[in-house]
Amino acid sequence: MEVFIIRILVIGGGKFIKEDIAKSIINECDIIIAADGAGKYLYDLDVMPDILAGDFDTLERNILDFYKRKKVNICEFSPIKDKSDLELSIDLAIEYNPKEIIIIGALGTRMDHSLSNIMLLFHVLDKNINVKLIDNNNEIIPIKDEIIIDSGKYEYVSLLPIFDDLSGVELKGFEYESDNLYIKKSSTLGISNKIKKDKASIKIKSGKGLVILSND
Repeated sequence: MEVFIIRILVIGGGKFIKEDIAKSIINECDIIIAADGAGKYLYDLDVMPDILAGDFDTLERNILDFYKRKKVNICEFSPIKDKSDLELSIDLAIEYNPKEIIIIGALGTRMDHSLSNIMLLFHVLDKNINVKLIDNNNEIIPIKDEIIIDSGKYEYVSLLPIFDDLSGVELKGFEYESDNLYIKKSSTLGISNKIKKDKASIKIKSGKGLVILSND
């Protein structure tokens, strides 16, 4: 019988989110993939990953041995590689062709890692898989056509062009609405909008961007 995977959680080794937020997300996911040092984060939460991936230059040996004893699926890679542990873990998630991939532990003090991890969202989007990156205050979602957003959870909604200008932007259900907005990639025009209805929608005719839902 074919098994359909709806949602996969991929955890990176960056700054980890609060326990209550993490466990709420974990409970909604069918598969959990931890990238290297994220294995300790799950170990401390008393949560077992389905897959542990990486070169294991960060994860403590006793924790790795614990997961091996528990028969966790271990995907070990050479430390000499062209992809980060998080990207390799995301590639493993893509192989399941899920409806959605959620990423946590992807942001932190290293700006190079944080930015490259955000850009990995488009790697998933190009596979026609829904994806979002979550931390304690933000939810980051790539967009190339349309997105519907529920009100209540976040105060601010921002739309940022990434690769090119965004044209034909339609904003409905927001404090600042538009039928045909043009946002240059060097512009802050799409920053800090607010949802004013139960649901809001963003549509773009051309370009790719990031929708960032945030609280202070």
